[in-house]
Amino acid sequence: VIAGGKKLPEREALEMCWQAIDQGASGVDMGRNI
Repeated sequence: VIAGGKKLPEREALEMCWQAIDQGASGVDMGRNI
């Protein structure tokens, strides 16, 4: 679980998601403050 944190630029948010999935995360759930 990755929770909280500051608002990120779109590319950085997508890279963080890709890295999490690449390392075994089952999926991604993002809030509205992206």
